[in-house]
Amino acid sequence: MRRLIILIALLSLLSPPLGSQGFTLPLKPNSVRFAVIGDMGTGDKSQYETAQRMVEARQRFPFEFVIMVGDNIYGASSPADMQRKFEIPYKPLLDAGVKFYAALGNHDDVNERFYEHFNMGGKQYYTFKQANVRFFVLDSNYMSPEQQAWLANELKNSGSPWKIAYFHHPLYSAGGRHGSSLELRQLLEPLFQTYKVNVVFQGHDHVYERVKPQGGITYFTEGSSGQLRSGDLKRASFTDSGFDTDTTFMLVEIAGDEMYFQTITRTGRTVDSGVVVRGDKTQTATLAPPAAAATPPAAATAPETPAKPRTIEGTATPTTAPAASPETKEKPAATTTTAPPEKSATGAATSTAPPSNGSKSNGTAAQSLPATGGPASKSATSTTSKAQPAKGVVTKTKAAANKAAAKATAKKKTSRTAVAKKSKSKKTTAAVANKPRKIVVVPKTTD
Repeated sequence: MRRLIILIALLSLLSPPLGSQGFTLPLKPNSVRFAVIGDMGTGDKSQYETAQRMVEARQRFPFEFVIMVGDNIYGASSPADMQRKFEIPYKPLLDAGVKFYAALGNHDDVNERFYEHFNMGGKQYYTFKQANVRFFVLDSNYMSPEQQAWLANELKNSGSPWKIAYFHHPLYSAGGRHGSSLELRQLLEPLFQTYKVNVVFQGHDHVYERVKPQGGITYFTEGSSGQLRSGDLKRASFTDSGFDTDTTFMLVEIAGDEMYFQTITRTGRTVDSGVVVRGDKTQTATLAPPAAAATPPAAATAPETPAKPRTIEGTATPTTAPAASPETKEKPAATTTTAPPEKSATGAATSTAPPSNGSKSNGTAAQSLPATGGPASKSATSTTSKAQPAKGVVTKTKAAANKAAAKATAKKKTSRTAVAKKSKSKKTTAAVANKPRKIVVVPKTTD
């Protein structure tokens, strides 16, 4: 531990001051001020350097608390790990009385909810208030029906002008590794829009991203406060700004109907800043232009990538059916009817009046015999002839016709047996295919 404390002291001496762009935050009287971090608990150098920038930033922007969007502790979480991955890098802030309010990520141990410095009160999801701002902290690893009902009730009864939700898995993300959690979006977004949530903070993808307002809600992804997946941000149609070449943290100030934000890198550079205006339709304006590398080029435009689903107890997860390929598109229903089994051709040559064109006989179109009175067509169900054949011809072919009829009858029996077996096989296959299955949504276990 002594070595780590010395390392922090050295970093504070060797690190450059906060970027020349300075602060864009107004520092208004009685405003709510906080920081946002996520995916940081590695205990590595990048986490320590980012934490040091936070300490320096607080000297100019005295934030009162920090919200953590998950993956707070990677790997083991023994007392020694908690010190190395949390208590030591953020010691100056903890000593100054800054409180940290954590949400659980997929790499967090559920027992972290009892860790005193995370201020979770032993709960996996909870709410707290700071002045005119109500925060809703969710466990996106396990979005149970109970948690959804709790959230709806808390949102409904909240009288706070500002409603901010935060959790780990992003509803909107252009991160290439994970992307948007579409099934979670279907569960939460209707609640957020119904009860007028203003802002959502999320993590999981190790990048920074600001999303264009969706249904009056501004979404931020801050998943690079210790971990970084450089070059992973793919610009999507909903992306407003993003940065993926260094670790970052956010500073936020809420005053009246305005929420100011500023995103700062490990080296002290401001890569995004702006203001969210609360109202019937949330508006986001950029106060200072981000660095050149903050937003991926337009050429990198990519379709939205859904993330793998997580466990949702007691709730059937909505899924989107894939677009049918040309070979699998549903064909229009046929208008023809199924013909009954064919009748014997015996005596068919004595027909004297053919059906009119387009008429059906036994469900199939009638076919004509040759005008010379030759043998009947093998595929005909009923046959016609304009010329009556000679008696001798009919007498001579009667025995042959009877013989052919017997063969046809035997053939039909064999065919019907085969059809019955095939039908039974199809019914068995259909029964297996239609057997009710329990839907299990597998939780994520990767980064």
